[in-house]
Amino acid sequence: MGNSQNKELFGSPIKPSMRTKKQFKKLISDKVEAIGLINSNGNYECFNKELYKLFGFESEEMANITLTSILTFSSEKQPDNQETSVSALKLRTGQALSNGEHNFRWKYETFEGKELDVYIWLNPIRLGSKIFFQAIIRPKKLRHSTFSFEDESLTSTEVSGRDIGDFCLEEAVRITNSMIGFLGFINKDPDIISIFGFSTNAMKQCQTQSKPLIFKVSQAGLWAEAIREKKIQITNDYRAQNPKKKDSNNKKLIFVVGVANKNSDYSEEDAAKIQDLMLKMWAIFKKKFGI
Repeated sequence: MGNSQNKELFGSPIKPSMRTKKQFKKLISDKVEAIGLINSNGNYECFNKELYKLFGFESEEMANITLTSILTFSSEKQPDNQETSVSALKLRTGQALSNGEHNFRWKYETFEGKELDVYIWLNPIRLGSKIFFQAIIRPKKLRHSTFSFEDESLTSTEVSGRDIGDFCLEEAVRITNSMIGFLGFINKDPDIISIFGFSTNAMKQCQTQSKPLIFKVSQAGLWAEAIREKKIQITNDYRAQNPKKKDSNNKKLIFVVGVANKNSDYSEEDAAKIQDLMLKMWAIFKKKFGI
């Protein structure tokens, strides 16, 4: 937790070293995001279970999905009057290749006839001598006002891990009277953290896109001190000198949450509120996903 108007709270993103499709598939296998690897022809080379579950497919069916077949269950009317065609989708990958990333909204129709409204993030990555596209697909957010810890709304089959994380992050910001916040999960490599999401205000103030970012804990700034020390950190003067400290215990970390820009100093009470909130979130994740 910290107080600062500094817009570069989160350090610089890095790209993990991935040389093969097998390594990529292993990396995304346990992610709660729906992630796939698309080749230059628009076909899925590999994907995690969250992706085919999102579309209502079996794993074998998803393996046969091509760019053309995607269009067969795409809605005729797309956001921003986008054209539903192969050339339109290839234009998206072209923009990702030119700009290093590209995101857009798209609508599908499931086999049950339900409309699936999603955001798609495309990032070009090189595996060997070939260029592929990492596709991260997120359903448009459900209204957080419908969620509560007091009932079963957060464990509903319609609620994704993304919805739960986003709800808890916004709650962390709200209950501590903060302005911004972030939530990250620690990878199997304890020196790598994937930022799961930023609060709505953080994305506005820091000009941050709502997409996963990956950081090295050992190279990150003060915001990552809670990970290195493996205990709650309260910083009420973010700009003050604060030397980095080395890891001093063997606790296993699962996730980290940070809030900032409260109008007054943070207290132990704020820390206790967030700790209680995150324990509730973790209990829901374990119950819902069998972790």
